[in-house]
Amino acid sequence: MHRSLILPLSAFLTVAAIAQERTKEGYALAWNKEIVTGHDSIPSGALKVPATTVPVFEARANDVAALLKSALPMAAFKVSNGVYSAPSVNLSNLMPSVDVLATAREDRKAGMTTVAFAFMQNGVPVGADAGVVSATARDIGVKMNKAVAQRQVDVWQAKLDKATKQQEGAQADKEKAYAKVSKANQALEKTVAKRSGLQKEIANAQADITRQEVRWQTSQDPKDLKKLTKLREKLAKSEKKLADAMADEAKQSKAAHKHQDDLPDAMKDHEKVAGSREEVQRTVDALKRKVENIR
Repeated sequence: MHRSLILPLSAFLTVAAIAQERTKEGYALAWNKEIVTGHDSIPSGALKVPATTVPVFEARANDVAALLKSALPMAAFKVSNGVYSAPSVNLSNLMPSVDVLATAREDRKAGMTTVAFAFMQNGVPVGADAGVVSATARDIGVKMNKAVAQRQVDVWQAKLDKATKQQEGAQADKEKAYAKVSKANQALEKTVAKRSGLQKEIANAQADITRQEVRWQTSQDPKDLKKLTKLREKLAKSEKKLADAMADEAKQSKAAHKHQDDLPDAMKDHEKVAGSREEVQRTVDALKRKVENIR
């Protein structure tokens, strides 16, 4: 008999919490690590010299060259057989200029790379106090971890810039949609007023014609007939204008309804883009706080 595996609710909540604490790339949204130094050794010629290790979280071994450049821009590192070396680097007022050696050991499972540092003078480790050496190595480690987090900020800042442009575009589209509705309604109102005026004009013309017909029938005066003919011609022109106005009104009414129907979609698109941008902004803000909290 098969038994189903049932996870407790707390397990699901834990998985959900982990998912919310990371971006889709896997970047942690908060800094909850501790940069603790350790001990190791680094090859120097035929010998191994004592080294101080620092963890660089969310970093791969092949990131180390760029991270060293970010942390120590004054140093010119070269790499040989897995050892990074930079001559005559002024790291601290508490130490003279030193040659810096560094190696990297990646732990993919832990999601980190351990970087070991040795500070040399004339081919031998510097004689500074062990606490000074450890503090110097840790300071470099802090800078490297900040550089990792800053890269993450840069990735999401680019997304924010893109989202901002999309929001601006959606805002412009929404404003255009409102403008089209307003313009269509104004045109329709103008045509309705014109149609109403023509209807009154036609009603008055028909009344004038009725009176003139009676007059003509009574007088049989050619002048009255001529006036009657002109009234009928005027009525025909007004009726033609009314027909054109009614056709325009129908078209404009259809256009106004179409633009009105398009308005909710434009508003919905704007809300969607704005909501997406807000989510990206929250991620950027969280990652920036993460950089600030690395110390």
